[in-house]
Amino acid sequence: MQKKKVLFHKIHGRSSKIFISLALVCLVLYGVDYFNDMFGRFDSVLLFSAHLILLLFWSRMIFYKSVVSWNKLGINIKMKGIWGKQFSFEKIRSVEITDSELIIIGRYGKTSIFDIKHVSLVDRERIANIFNRYCTSCYYELKKAS
Repeated sequence: MQKKKVLFHKIHGRSSKIFISLALVCLVLYGVDYFNDMFGRFDSVLLFSAHLILLLFWSRMIFYKSVVSWNKLGINIKMKGIWGKQFSFEKIRSVEITDSELIIIGRYGKTSIFDIKHVSLVDRERIANIFNRYCTSCYYELKKAS
């Protein structure tokens, strides 16, 4: 079985800022009547391009089966499904990564288990590094196969 890649998306990262800024510039220019008078239907092109940029940016989350997006406050994990689960780093008590499962135990004992058999070893280590860097209050364990 071939291991699948995970889409890693750092919220407020460089690519996010570029796409959102470009869409915002298109929307601001759409609101200026100067371009409509000078170029005819240029405002329609600006509005369409702004919506297309935002659609392409956010559709990545839908088309990938496995997505991990995070910032300094929390993480959103979607593995082999339509909906993901969101966790605040402050409310995570422990994280355990094995060869087949990612187990996250919350502060009040709520356990979330993700099947990560299809995820490559490099992506598992990257997920582990995200938890190691941002989850300061949790116990973290990466179990190797025996």
